[in-house]
Amino acid sequence: MKVGAGTFDYQIPAIAGYLASPSSGSITVSGAYNISVQFTAVTYAVTVTESGLSSGQSWSATVNGNLETSTGTSITFYLANGTYAFSVANVSGYSVSGSTGTLKVNGAPAGVAVSFAPSTTTSFVSTDNFNSWLAVLIALAVIALVVGLRALFLRRRPEQPQTTAPSETPTPPTTESSTATTTPLASSDGGSSSWSEGPPAGGSPPS
Repeated sequence: MKVGAGTFDYQIPAIAGYLASPSSGSITVSGAYNISVQFTAVTYAVTVTESGLSSGQSWSATVNGNLETSTGTSITFYLANGTYAFSVANVSGYSVSGSTGTLKVNGAPAGVAVSFAPSTTTSFVSTDNFNSWLAVLIALAVIALVVGLRALFLRRRPEQPQTTAPSETPTPPTTESSTATTTPLASSDGGSSSWSEGPPAGGSPPS
């Protein structure tokens, strides 16, 4: 722009989403003259509000790559017009709904709300621990089975008969018995007969 020497007022036209500094003023021109103007993007408050956390619980939110942490119920960012991604980190012991999404800033403050709820924890046994315990139980079961079968076998095993040496019974000495022989004698009268005892074995007849 060319102007002659003198004093002049100036004003910077508004540009949507930006502030000019200085936006207006007065200059005195006596030669070449430069005006330096700085534009700054207009920002608006973007508030992330939480509900459900216990008082003083720390939580964090990220908007447009900027991470902020708070122990209060809200976190505020300042952003120019545009569309931005946001996310809210998980908090131990809680589940969160509405933790991710996008928000739009369009010439005015914006906000988003998320809610936390206490989570119920279900305990699970890890596969490695489960396999270890299963192996131990199987080993104990096998040992118990072996011991039980051995005890059953020993209980049903027949008892061996006891062998005893035959007892020696003394044989009584043999005794020779004399045998009496009787010889019938003829009676002279023919009516009856009489018996006389013969001599003992090996003896002589009586005279």
